[in-house]
Parts: sequence; C-alpha cells; structure tokens
Amino acid sequence: MTQTVETKLKIESWDEQPTSEFADGTKISKADVILNGEGVVTAGRSQSLLFYRADGTSAFVVLMRVEATLDGHSGAFVLSGTGRYDGTTARQELAIVDGSDLMVFAVSAVPRSANPRTRTTRTCHSVSTTTWGEQV
Repeated sequence: MTQTVETKLKIESWDEQPTSEFADGTKISKADVILNGEGVVTAGRSQSLLFYRADGTSAFVVLMRVEATLDGHSGAFVLSGTGRYDGTTARQELAIVDGSDLMVFAVSAVPRSANPRTRTTRTCHSVSTTTWGEQV
C-alpha cells in the first residue's frame, strides 16, 4: 500500500560557517540545520555545503536525517539532494538514500521530480521538493 504524507518542518536553528572565501567574492560554507515538525515527520537534521556566487545566489548539496512515525511505527531515514537559491527563493530536491531506511516499514526510492514547482513528500517512497520564500 502506498501512503502519501505532506508535512511542514520548522527551522529551529541554522548554524552556517564559511569554510573558504575567495578574492572574487565567492565562498563555500557549511550549514548545520535542526528542524522540528508536527505529525508524521517529527524532526530532521541537515548538513549542507553551499557555494555562494558574488551576487549572493548559491547552489548547495544536502544530507538530511528525518525522524518519522507512520501508522504507529517510528524510525528514521536519510535524504540527499541538491538545491539552489536565486536571491529570493531557495529550492531543494531530495530523495531517500538507499540503505538508510531505519524505519520498521520498507523504504524504496522513486526518481526525483523533474518539475521543481512540484511539492511532494512521500515518506517511504520519497520524492521530496522543498521551496522557501514563495507560496506554491
């Protein structure tokens, strides 16, 4: 049986530190983010490496561990993906890392969404697209 779950996570803390800064105004940073949620997805923690261009836009890679409870079963899994920030809106697309499913129920990977405006989170058949800075 496939079950689709949509959830919202609140950023509880964002600790970002530059690791390299360059004369051309670009830099590389590392961010550690703690997330809290209500309902099925209860918590998350992500670590990202971000490349900032001189104009303030960026591209990044992310790993996120997610804790969830579904049908009374608790566990966790890891998502990986990439994202971008255009100066106004940040977007990221994430998919479950094979073998990271620590849930009591099975997890299988589904291809990432080709449409960045799609807002889909499927716990345990994961395609996850997150958008910040605009209403979708």
